[in-house]
Amino acid sequence: MFSPELRILDVSLNRLREALRVMEDYARFALDDADAAAAIKRLRHEAREIAEVIGVEELMAARDIVGDVGRDERASAELLRGAARDVAGAAIGRAQEAARGICEYSKTVAPQAAERAERIRHAVYELEQRLLLRGA
Repeated sequence: MFSPELRILDVSLNRLREALRVMEDYARFALDDADAAAAIKRLRHEAREIAEVIGVEELMAARDIVGDVGRDERASAELLRGAARDVAGAAIGRAQEAARGICEYSKTVAPQAAERAERIRHAVYELEQRLLLRGA
């Protein structure tokens, strides 16, 4: 029997790391902002450390790709992006949402991870200003 909390944390941590990678690429290659890219890279490593606190193997064991009832659902807007800034903006939103989910669900299995996820979420809010206002 899988733990729904671990399953949610697994997908949320994956979503967070993926979104941070997209943000990092935007900062690095679209904005040439080495400081922002380095800050985002540190957040990705922090997300990996959260997974280690929770338990990487436990998270993978809870994963159920085939049984994911929402796996094939897509909003029409998900497939459309006008420019690199739009890609970064979508990634920022995903990172914020994923960090909130990690913060809430980690309280059930690894409360010490909740604070770290909260710090990541706030850092992403700051990076949102930096990346999107500069990239406007």
